[in-house]
Amino acid sequence: EALDQLRSEGLDESGAPAATIEGFRIRLVSREALLAGLSGEAGPGFFELAWRSVPRPAPAAAAGEWLVFGPGAALVAELRSKGLAATLLAEPAVPAGVSACRGVVFLAALDLPEEATAELVRKIVLEQAVRLVQALARAPWRNPPRLWLVTRGVHGPGPVAPARATLWGFGRTLAQELPQFLPTLVDLDAGASLADEVLAPDLETEVVLRGGERLAARLVRQRPVATGPVALRPDATYQVTGGLGGVGKRKLCGFLERVEDDRGARRLDGADGADAVAEEGVEGFGACDADFHEVAVFARDA
Repeated sequence: EALDQLRSEGLDESGAPAATIEGFRIRLVSREALLAGLSGEAGPGFFELAWRSVPRPAPAAAAGEWLVFGPGAALVAELRSKGLAATLLAEPAVPAGVSACRGVVFLAALDLPEEATAELVRKIVLEQAVRLVQALARAPWRNPPRLWLVTRGVHGPGPVAPARATLWGFGRTLAQELPQFLPTLVDLDAGASLADEVLAPDLETEVVLRGGERLAARLVRQRPVATGPVALRPDATYQVTGGLGGVGKRKLCGFLERVEDDRGARRLDGADGADAVAEEGVEGFGACDADFHEVAVFARDA
């Protein structure tokens, strides 16, 4: 089915058209192509996120003050050494009297300990990020400043800190809700120069600095993945999500019938649809050629 009346236009930071979609076409996917995708075999239409080296543009000359929140004394000193006005904020707020701002750099995530939990990230980082963004949104900017959200150890190679990635989720959401600030996510390593990055901006909004190299997020064609029969253990516990609908239940039955041991034991852990499983009980899967000895249901928010 074709939607020829659809029109969508994307603009760059100056407001000039960058991309235009003038139509949209939906085509049925063949059963073979769908099964190939489910089996993990990458085809020409499958993509994955990868980090690719990109050049850094020449530093841009622009007027306005820099606002830095978090452990940014070194960054402020470096900006001032280049003759730029920079202020280290004690609170996530816009100081009175600041009318022209070139950029805002949020560094609170760099204060996190190595083993920071998601709860600690929420208290130390996200709550302050929300307060800063709200202050930016209320300020009467003539030209809204760009916002940088900076982390360390979110992306590899090397050890990563998954809890800190919540700031990246926040930044990606912010890009949809307040695009005028062009929220930009930067993940540092120990030797990266943040000043060089913020003083030479381009349209990259997700950047990883590793070993002196500047990497940006790109969609690339997925590489084929070697697949084979899945080894299922009859004495193991398998968590199944999304298996309570008509099609899902039939697929789930096929899965369960593959893991029966000599005693016919079953353990099904459902992370979603707890109420439905509780109402139906084991009898709800009566079409399965399998015996259930235990059904465990965990009611939880995704």
